[in-house]
Amino acid sequence: MWGLANDKPISRSLVAHYDNTVPFAKNKQKTRYTSGLSYEVYMEPVFRLTNAEAKLAELLWNNTPIASMEMIKLAEREFGWKKSTTFTNLKFLIGKGLAKNEKSSVTMLYTREEIIAKQSCRYVDDTFGGSLPMFIASYTSSRKLSAEQVAQLKSLLDEHGEGGGSG
Repeated sequence: MWGLANDKPISRSLVAHYDNTVPFAKNKQKTRYTSGLSYEVYMEPVFRLTNAEAKLAELLWNNTPIASMEMIKLAEREFGWKKSTTFTNLKFLIGKGLAKNEKSSVTMLYTREEIIAKQSCRYVDDTFGGSLPMFIASYTSSRKLSAEQVAQLKSLLDEHGEGGGSG
């Protein structure tokens, strides 16, 4: 299974915008207060998932788009979850800006690969100060890389390094 964050709750990053900038257009939500006033709130996606959220995300990626009632049936069959558990985890995915539920149709807003890439970058940033060489040194301190892995890394470095590839 792909990399997951620990099961600690992650706070959402909400930014209110009162001008015409739309930094997170996928995640625009209208918030209404008791006074009747409303304004647009843009959420920066949170790419850290609990184990339960990752299970539901996998189910959604494999069946997207899916009717919410079908999602409930699948989650019950696959994980033994009750309706409330499924909707709670869906609410967290929506709250993190990763999924949407419109007209009883549930869809992931990011691919599995996009989320893995964001999680990987965040891990290297948070743990190694953004230093990929420090990450690789740590990774290889307790295990040897195969010749195939070394060749793949060299190819990636050539392709994505400054002056390399078509980028």
